Amino acid sequence: MARTLLIESIISSRFWVEAISIACYIIDRVFFRPILEKTPYEVYKGKKSNVSYLHIFGCKCFILKNPIDLSGKFKEKSDKGIFLDYSITSKAYRVFNKKTQPVEESTNIKFEETQPDQTQLGESEPVSDFTKSTSSKEVQTSGK
Repeated sequence: MARTLLIESIISSRFWVEAISIACYIIDRVFFRPILEKTPYEVYKGKKSNVSYLHIFGCKCFILKNPIDLSGKFKEKSDKGIFLDYSITSKAYRVFNKKTQPVEESTNIKFEETQPDQTQLGESEPVSDFTKSTSSKEVQTSGK
């Protein structure tokens, strides 16, 4: 599942730890155990899990800055980021900040889950170009 998350989200493989962590997080809350007729989260906590806050791994997000940090009227109010995981200790999200480069935890996040970010970390060729080049190669080889 972690490998699929990394491949589908076009994120560098250096975030494999976050991919495994979010895979376990999702498995515990979503997969149903037929013998117990409960999810692992229900067995452990004794209540049903709420999955309304789940977001797409690797989606583009915006980390909203603290109003105190904004020194000017025309300064940026957010940094671009990539969603990686959920915090273990709080209800925050773990995101990679593209501007400052660390993985940080924040609750003030706006998610853009419509399309995956094509300019992810460590990837030189966007997915759309890759699919176009492979489909044209298949056409060339099948015509011979």
